[in-house]
Amino acid sequence: MVLASFLLSGSGYAQIVSFPWTEDFEGGAIPSNWSQAYISGSTYWDVDGWVPHGGIYGAFFMGYYLDATKLITPQLDISGLTNPVLKFWHMEPYDYYYGMYQDVLNVYYKNSAAGAWILLGTYSNSTWTQTTIALPNASNNYYIAFEGVSDESEIDLDDIEVSGVANYVDVEVSSITAPTSGVNLTGNEQVKVLLKNNGSSITGFSLELRLNGSLLATETYSGTIAASGQAQYTFTKTVNLAAQGNYTISVTAVAANDQNAANNSKTVNVSNTVCSVISSFPWTEGFEGGVFPSCWLQTNVVGTKTWEIATSNPSVYQPHSGVYYALFANENYAVTTLTIPPLNLSALANPTLKFWHQQKNYYGDQDTLKIYYKNSSSGAWNLLAKYSNDISAWTQDSISLPNASSSYYIAFEGAAKYGYGIALDDITVFGVANYVDVEVSSITAPTSGVNLTNAEQVTVSLKNNGNAAVTGFSLELELNGSKIATETYSGSIAPSGQAQYTFTKTVNLSSAGNYTIKVTAVAANDQNAANNSKTINVSNVLDKVLEVVSYVPANNAADIELNSPVAVSFNQNITANDLSGITISPNVDGVSASVSDSVLSIAHDNFNAETTYTVSIPANAVNNYNQVITWQFTTKKNTKIAVYTENGIKIYPNPTSGQLTINNEQLTINCEDKGACPLVEVYNVVGQVVFTSQLSKLSPETTIDISHISAGLYFLKIDGKTVKIVKE
Repeated sequence: MVLASFLLSGSGYAQIVSFPWTEDFEGGAIPSNWSQAYISGSTYWDVDGWVPHGGIYGAFFMGYYLDATKLITPQLDISGLTNPVLKFWHMEPYDYYYGMYQDVLNVYYKNSAAGAWILLGTYSNSTWTQTTIALPNASNNYYIAFEGVSDESEIDLDDIEVSGVANYVDVEVSSITAPTSGVNLTGNEQVKVLLKNNGSSITGFSLELRLNGSLLATETYSGTIAASGQAQYTFTKTVNLAAQGNYTISVTAVAANDQNAANNSKTVNVSNTVCSVISSFPWTEGFEGGVFPSCWLQTNVVGTKTWEIATSNPSVYQPHSGVYYALFANENYAVTTLTIPPLNLSALANPTLKFWHQQKNYYGDQDTLKIYYKNSSSGAWNLLAKYSNDISAWTQDSISLPNASSSYYIAFEGAAKYGYGIALDDITVFGVANYVDVEVSSITAPTSGVNLTNAEQVTVSLKNNGNAAVTGFSLELELNGSKIATETYSGSIAPSGQAQYTFTKTVNLSSAGNYTIKVTAVAANDQNAANNSKTINVSNVLDKVLEVVSYVPANNAADIELNSPVAVSFNQNITANDLSGITISPNVDGVSASVSDSVLSIAHDNFNAETTYTVSIPANAVNNYNQVITWQFTTKKNTKIAVYTENGIKIYPNPTSGQLTINNEQLTINCEDKGACPLVEVYNVVGQVVFTSQLSKLSPETTIDISHISAGLYFLKIDGKTVKIVKE
């Protein structure tokens, strides 16, 4: 993500339209029509005269670790150029003091101001190098960016040119992939190269092969490589590397009108060590000669650090046996392989490698050991094992060697990552008539969880790494370091086969806390004890059990209002599952339920007076509460007068909470004779009218609503008669 961008001076510069266009920074500063964009950090490109490619000045980028900044050209109109090309000189030297810190130069383009940056190439050359790149997707609004990524070293940039080429040709020999240094190389080693086309599509060019500077062959690549494409080529001519020594192999691409001679050739150095093939077994090496034996080869993958023969180091390692051991230790990120002499395993039954090793962790920094094999001198390396954990004591491992051959190689690759180093001792290669290796590859159950039980099953995955079927072996089960069961796997596992086993014995994990479960396979004559056991850590968290904490109305409560709310509260928030089965009996109309937080509420019509009701909530109505919830309560007596008569007026109920019904049939009112029906009036105790309503003789009863007036004693007056009423 771009954190900031800035122009070194004002904007609005004219675009570049005249070509070839060059920039050599001889003005002593970044030109004013260039811009820079911070990607991370705040280091910017600058100009100095320290190590220019040509002239007095050159651009450079030198920042803190992982600082990154783009140096952006002015706007270029390359729409009229034929095969536009970028050429530039650059250098990304190693850190002068440590030699392991390498800055990287990335080159990008975009063909509009708002377009996305697209990567053209990545470079890390330790000396001044000219690079030529065909510019794709030409436009009249084109930008090129040189992005420096710091590893606390330096990037130098100079003599930039953008031009057009009528038919741009640039064939690059990017690498020679074979042969490589090894043991007992042959007189007919194949030479393989990787070719890259940096120009227009090309067909048919020559490839020259040289050995130790002498031309051996000129062959023709007859295929077609598209622009920016790659291809591999294997020479028909082979090279004779059978004699012990060092060889120089060079390949040169010769294409007509090639515009960039700098990348036409590639050279590799290949060494051959002639060694006797080891054919007597068991073969062992304990390094007690104090040096690496003849024909042990070392290959630097990263850096220049090599394996060494070490003796006692009381603060770190002691030899596993004897006086000496092999050690790979480095404070930088070096990677080096140590290859043993060739082995003839073709007649060995079930060839097996055993070795002792350790690699101590240093305050979180951990070195890594990888073990590879190949079954011919020119074959590809295949990974056998990887150890990237803290191994604080000498540990023996055993590996079955696959694909045995008469020319077999084993390599130990150390990767130093600031740990205490990788120690190696007492290596043995031998054959086993009946190789037994039962591995407990994983414990698949139980796993950490909530509310684990006192009878959790233990299930393991088993693997047979041996060369014959294995039947009937013991499995030991431990809980927190104590053996609790030994059971027998009575099935048969084929070679390289797998199986699962579930113990009859269960484990009690019902208490909250952490548990250690270990399973060990015990098979007769097992050749590899390192993988017989597997241990896992399992934690149990006790979730709060859902419980009812209160009822509304309370259980067995009496004298409950007829419109009382009904609810049940829990000790935690709940979720409704199925609320349709909730009942209040004797039957009450209008029952419906809802959930809010930790409360289940039940709506209903008014209860009857002096009745005992039972509320029933089915199991699993909420959450996983699997019990029926039930409680009772009794409603209060009805204190209202069903029909109240005074001065010949019948009303009910009285007292009233709002609705008051007047029986018109008891009144001798003839609205037609009077011309109009009288008013119903309600007075308070001081004689103020608080309510009026027109009475009708057309219906037997008239209901008035006085819910809006305050509670108290009132007088209702109708047709000259007065009756006392009480508003609740």
